[in-house]
Amino acid sequence: MEKKSRNPISVRLTEDVAKKFKTLASKNDVSQSDFIEILLKRFEETQQDSSTLKQNIINQPFQRILSITNNLTNNEKKKYVKPMKLCFNGYYVYSIPPQNRILRRAEQFEEELKTEFDITSSLKDFLLYDSIDIAFDSDRKEYLLFEEVGLKKENENRYNFWVCRCYYAKDLEDIKTKFHIYVSDEDEKSIEMALAETISNDEQLKLFQ
Repeated sequence: MEKKSRNPISVRLTEDVAKKFKTLASKNDVSQSDFIEILLKRFEETQQDSSTLKQNIINQPFQRILSITNNLTNNEKKKYVKPMKLCFNGYYVYSIPPQNRILRRAEQFEEELKTEFDITSSLKDFLLYDSIDIAFDSDRKEYLLFEEVGLKKENENRYNFWVCRCYYAKDLEDIKTKFHIYVSDEDEKSIEMALAETISNDEQLKLFQ
């Protein structure tokens, strides 16, 4: 078998690292040059595994149900839209569990809700549920904004109004144009934190001084 040609290299190590390197090579009964090859191979394998894992994470298949049920309108065309699934490959960049959401009084947003959803009933005794999730569609290279809006009377569990809808957006600024007045401050600020550009130089830092 033909031997591989060897090229000399010069590497300066601390005393402790050099001692550990020689000891490990000796324990594994290999020369120091062969030990370097083994370490390089293991490193390459680890990097490949990490890259594959990352790729799998960002390309997970997801499904979201989109639907409209509006029992607060007299417009028959807006009362119900048959649920449909939106399937995409990607990952979520922002999401809050439903149980952590705080219901707010719908009355303070009554004018906007009535206008957008053609609601004819009074919202005086209603509570508003609103949630925003942000995902990244790896195939389309765009963000997906999922919004759920619900209205129910106080002391009742059943929602009289429930909408699950979504929008595609190119970046954070585009996402913010899709926000409605009843999107919570918590969602808006947290989404900004998740998607804002990282400051990389002093000139950018000066913008906030």
